[in-house]
Amino acid sequence: MKDTRKWARLIVCIAFHMIFTGLAGAILIHLVGVPRPGSILFLPSLAAAGVIGWFYTYDRVGSRVAEAGNLAGALSALRLWADFTYLQPGSGLSAWGYLTSWFVWSSYLANVLVILAAGWFNERRRHV
Repeated sequence: MKDTRKWARLIVCIAFHMIFTGLAGAILIHLVGVPRPGSILFLPSLAAAGVIGWFYTYDRVGSRVAEAGNLAGALSALRLWADFTYLQPGSGLSAWGYLTSWFVWSSYLANVLVILAAGWFNERRRHV
């Protein structure tokens, strides 16, 4: 645990992502009437992934793409746990049916790609 700022930033970024996604999803479900699980619910998660990917990799010392990969892996693991603990049972779908829904697996993939793109952008910005 040499760099405590890295771990603190990782925890803050993941917490921000989960809180923002939950609040935005609740707003879409209750105020707009989007059914759960709904295909549009991946948009708040995608927006939050862009913000945390940029913030997490902005001033990293090492490879910013590698750091983005660390963030994407930690976030995917936490989201998988949250999906199976809370969202999948409430959806009425089986675990397999929930994960094979295009908007669920594409949300995971899109989040990873957006976070890696933010790391790549910040890495390129450093070398310019």
